[in-house]
Amino acid sequence: SEPVFCTKNVGIVSATKIGKSQNHLNLGLFKNGTTLKGLLFNFDPDLNIDIGDKVDIAYTIKINSFNGKRSVDLIMKDLKIDSKNS
Repeated sequence: SEPVFCTKNVGIVSATKIGKSQNHLNLGLFKNGTTLKGLLFNFDPDLNIDIGDKVDIAYTIKINSFNGKRSVDLIMKDLKIDSKNS
């Protein structure tokens, strides 16, 4: 099985619902000067994530190859809102 990592206090820089049923989230995540893409599948529709929120995430890492470019995707297993951008 794949290792599951945890990172706390991650900033949300973008949030887009994706998928035919709009039940997945494509998130821009920011931590320590680095922005990565996070994917949250079959998320709770009551989850209210806004740009600027800080979250704690549990995730696995996937290397994505598309059109000859490789990038790192974080496949989120769980997400908890740590603080709301108010």
